[in-house]
Amino acid sequence: MQTTSLDLYDILGIIAPGTVFLLGIAITFNAGILNKILVPQNLGYLGVYLILAYVTGHLIQAIGNLVEYLYWTCWGGKPTNWPISRPESSNSPENIIEIISNITNQELPDDSKEREKTWKKMIAQTRSKIFKEGSPERLKKFNALYGMFRGLIASALVLLPFVWKSSQINSYLAYYTLSLIIVFSSYRMHRFSQHYKKELFASARDLHNS
Repeated sequence: MQTTSLDLYDILGIIAPGTVFLLGIAITFNAGILNKILVPQNLGYLGVYLILAYVTGHLIQAIGNLVEYLYWTCWGGKPTNWPISRPESSNSPENIIEIISNITNQELPDDSKEREKTWKKMIAQTRSKIFKEGSPERLKKFNALYGMFRGLIASALVLLPFVWKSSQINSYLAYYTLSLIIVFSSYRMHRFSQHYKKELFASARDLHNS
């Protein structure tokens, strides 16, 4: 029987945001006996808590996907799309486009909408080849950290209306804390997305030259 272990993304990108949300709920409300699970005090409750955090983290990341879409729309797409959507912000965009085209044996169409769709498919194929034939460790790390900060943003956003309904805490302090989480997590999410782009393109060059 094959067992499945948690990877870095599961821990940072799923469990960590789920943990932050559950702790936020525990602090915001007097949940009675539920607090024994939300703030575990023994191994039995800890096991239940980790399962709950894992499930909650997946739900939080569903909201994170929407946050991600809205955020990167303001930037002309994710950094991996910038060689075609924002060529002025990329170093030698023609060079990386040529490398990705050679790796995937595909050419970009002239139509702008089809061009973007095709490029995303080419990036996904390149990533798959790097995972199979290259050294994907740094890509996995950057992706996990990116997912963690995306999840923290989503967790903070979901907690905002709960703070409004709570009578257990100082609402102004809570809003201030959640706002700081959103701002700094957005900054770090942006940075790790750029790190991911640089690592992906560098790995693509190494794969192309090998």
